[in-house]
Amino acid sequence: MSIAAAAVEQAVRGALAPRKDVLGSSVVAVDFEGRTALRIRLVARQSADPAAIAEDVEGLVDRLRQVVGVSVPVLLHITSGARTRFSRAERVR
Repeated sequence: MSIAAAAVEQAVRGALAPRKDVLGSSVVAVDFEGRTALRIRLVARQSADPAAIAEDVEGLVDRLRQVVGVSVPVLLHITSGARTRFSRAERVR
């Protein structure tokens, strides 16, 4: 069974949409030691709590594992920087 990274990205975006401290996200499927892994990259505001964001994503990934029935490694990368001060969550890309 396989799941598209785009489906996981939609789930991540939907789950994190109410959070005003997360400006953007992307999910990419990568090859890791011969199996598929997910790399989740989030852009957070400078005042955001990365531990709280990571906890929310961990809960989402656990729920996805339960639904799909497959466990995959996940790398979560949370970034923040000077550019995030000028970003707006409602900006269209």
